Amino acid sequence: MRAHISRFAHFNSSKKLKGTRIVSKNLPAWEALKLLAETGDGRLIQAIRDGGHVPAREFTSLLSLCAKAKHWEMALQLLKLQSAEGQSNIYSFNAAVGACEKATRWQLSLTIFASMPEAAVQPDTVSYNTTISSLQKGTKWQLGLSMFSSMSSASIQANTISFNVALGSCMKSTAWQLSLYLLETMPEKDIPPDVVSYNTIISCCDRGQEWTVALQLLESMPKNNIQPDIFTYNASISACAKVGQWRLVSAIWESMFVHSVSPDVISFTSSITACERAAQWQRALVILTDMPKKQILPNVISFNAAITACERGNQSPIALKLFEKMPEMKITPDVISYNATISSCGKGLQWQQALMLFLEMGAKSLRADQFGYNAVFASVTAPELRESFKAAQRDAQEKERGNISVVLCQLCRGVVEVEETWSY
Repeated sequence: MRAHISRFAHFNSSKKLKGTRIVSKNLPAWEALKLLAETGDGRLIQAIRDGGHVPAREFTSLLSLCAKAKHWEMALQLLKLQSAEGQSNIYSFNAAVGACEKATRWQLSLTIFASMPEAAVQPDTVSYNTTISSLQKGTKWQLGLSMFSSMSSASIQANTISFNVALGSCMKSTAWQLSLYLLETMPEKDIPPDVVSYNTIISCCDRGQEWTVALQLLESMPKNNIQPDIFTYNASISACAKVGQWRLVSAIWESMFVHSVSPDVISFTSSITACERAAQWQRALVILTDMPKKQILPNVISFNAAITACERGNQSPIALKLFEKMPEMKITPDVISYNATISSCGKGLQWQQALMLFLEMGAKSLRADQFGYNAVFASVTAPELRESFKAAQRDAQEKERGNISVVLCQLCRGVVEVEETWSY
């Protein structure tokens, strides 16, 4: 290639290329062009135009580098240049489709795929797989499944990746029955499923709240010589957590230890959620407390699940302590944190604390929602004040729909003042 672009036999690289500096001042042309492709530097196109003919193989390599670095616009320009020279091939088209897929540009992926026959290039398995994946990421899963179904009629041999991207489309639509059907057809076509196949189907069952099917799939994996990984276990735990099956979650944890799979923050948080749904607030606290001991820091979702577990278990003092613990661990409470704690305080007849937390939400620019209002409303016991809350809510909905939290915060201040007056 250096012979073809002799004008760039030594590319001056003393200038910065989008924050990246080449150490050598006299960089060989091919290395310079590769760096321009990796960094998405617009000088690449001009360098190719000025440098003369670029062999198809090197052209495709540059296009692939742009695709890997998610420089989809430059990848399309390179494909256009290569096509103009009559050098485009299946590899360059696939790289361009892949660049658009990584950038979630499903329309462009589909357009490039459709233009391949016009360039006398026949799509292959990679072309289909990448385009289907792009459609899936672009929430066009129906079109992706349709394209997957057309592979057979187009005499394109599907592989494990083909089925996995199709299964991903099923997950988007929570079509767990279809995902099971696809799994059953894979051995018939001599296509072996892998851990990704199972993970995707279990995740689909999780979204469809089919926890029994998810567990059956998890149990069948070792029998099919497929080792579950952390994603498998997390999806299975999540499926059980949504229906409060905390005992089954404990059994999944035992399986994790048997297979030497270390839990992560998602494993812990989903387990806390299982306890929350089952009103097992003590167990939820044990799991939350164990997280730092396992060198895993809880996040806002972990605390929210634990606070909600205490709220459902009528443990308002503990819920409030957990809420106060969050800033100490450099975790910023969100609307769910406030709502759950306010609700807990309301159940514990701690109306002052509930109102103060509601006011604090407004001060921190957190928009209160209907759940937060209901929690504050429930904490106020005086009938006269309850009527005031109802009137304020109606006024906010009629006059300031987008600013209901401001109206309610103003009312809360008034309630605090009135209640404090009544307390004397």
